[in-house]
Amino acid sequence: MVNIEVGTWFKSEFFSKNRRKFMDGMDAGSLAVFHAATPVVESGDQFYPYHQSPNFFYLTGIEQSGCILMLHPESLKGETEILFIPKPDPRKAVWNGRMLDKEEAAGISGVEQVQYVEDFGGKFVVEQEPLEFLYTDYDDEGFRYPTSRNDEFLNKVTIRLPGLRTKKANPLMAELRRVKTPEEIQVIRKAIKITGEALQAMWNETKPNLWEYELEAVLAYHFIKNGARSNAFEPIIASGGNSTTLHYITNDKRLADGEVLLTDVGARFLHYCADITRTVPVSGGFTGRQRDVYRAVLDVQKQVIDAVKPGLQVNDLNRLAQDSLGEQLKRLELITDTRETGKYYMHRVSHFLGLDTHDVGTYTGPVEPGCILTVEPGIYIAEEELGVRIEDDVLVTENGCEVLSAAIPKEPSELEDLVSG
Repeated sequence: MVNIEVGTWFKSEFFSKNRRKFMDGMDAGSLAVFHAATPVVESGDQFYPYHQSPNFFYLTGIEQSGCILMLHPESLKGETEILFIPKPDPRKAVWNGRMLDKEEAAGISGVEQVQYVEDFGGKFVVEQEPLEFLYTDYDDEGFRYPTSRNDEFLNKVTIRLPGLRTKKANPLMAELRRVKTPEEIQVIRKAIKITGEALQAMWNETKPNLWEYELEAVLAYHFIKNGARSNAFEPIIASGGNSTTLHYITNDKRLADGEVLLTDVGARFLHYCADITRTVPVSGGFTGRQRDVYRAVLDVQKQVIDAVKPGLQVNDLNRLAQDSLGEQLKRLELITDTRETGKYYMHRVSHFLGLDTHDVGTYTGPVEPGCILTVEPGIYIAEEELGVRIEDDVLVTENGCEVLSAAIPKEPSELEDLVSG
């Protein structure tokens, strides 16, 4: 489908640069083939909402299905980049909307040679030019998902050309996507801004006896109203004891007086994700115990954020959070030995953020300026039906970091005022 917003936020040069970087990293004697994501059937003739492959979008900016990108930096014919798109069909357009034509696809992607997918088989004649490697967008766990067009293509190639060695495109793509460009950072800022405004609107509605899904509806309204047509992930709207379940997504409990409400949500804007968690008092005021636990988590989060800088590893942040939370848990008299920390804190404190919520990136290598990370410590006390998590999105800079979500309130008194007001 045609989406004018892509061209508003990303010029074709962005995608052209990404393709050049990928081709620069390819081994000699290689060709790469990327397929657009395959639509997934929900039931009957209904499909789940279409979501483009992050790698395909990163290389082309194209959002519709049925497309193929071929990269061949050593092509003897000079055909280093060819984008194949479905031929527009006026009959289908009546039902599903207009598809991109060649000129529009070239304008978005910056690929000069745009052809129809019917021509792909004729172009992929590897016998005409010596090739040793074929890069494709696959992983070893692909069997868990519905068979994609890329899987079908790979099966045919390995049967027809058993001497051609396949290589995973994702390690090279992950290295390219890990550090964000100024264009990407601006889009992520927008996703975070939409998320923050939706959260504050939701807090204005928060009160006892509402259902969790009613608050989810407030978020969805403000996401869509501000241009984010989907969630970055299934929203977590967890009150009371549900706040101690890390990935609670049922959202079907009624809020009760005296509980906390943990919300872990994120808008997806032009494929890029926000990921924000806040914990607020349902009745507008934290109890003494809730405030004490909240302050412990907030202190640890601020300590971890202060530690973010170039050269640090994500695993370093995880160790810092683990140690600091252990001391806080002792202070709260929940444990007597920091080796027991895992009873009340079970997850990593940080992950990369970008085209995926848990974006590509290594936890053991140094982070660089342009990397975007989450910082999300938590304490989960099941026996007290009290879970607290605070999460912000952080951009690594030359001298430290910038909290991209700093405008979203998180001090206890601020949250109390927003809910009680």
